Amino acid sequence: MNTHTDTWKTVLESLSEKIKKTDFLVWFQDTNIVEMTDTKVVIGLPSIFAEEWFKKKYINFIKDSLKTLELPVEVEFK
Repeated sequence: MNTHTDTWKTVLESLSEKIKKTDFLVWFQDTNIVEMTDTKVVIGLPSIFAEEWFKKKYINFIKDSLKTLELPVEVEFK
């Protein structure tokens, strides 16, 4: 596995403790890190609709998990 995959698995483990299981399974199933720099993480999502939903419902959970893992907390979706 590559570093982004391993990193995202760790983030997902953290998120799974904060988000209702059914929501987590539905929304995070087809996600991944497509790019990561020293200042930001770009998360790949399956659709534009998913992007709007993540911005509305999950961005703070994601940022909190990234911060806890000492990763960049600027997040973009693609």
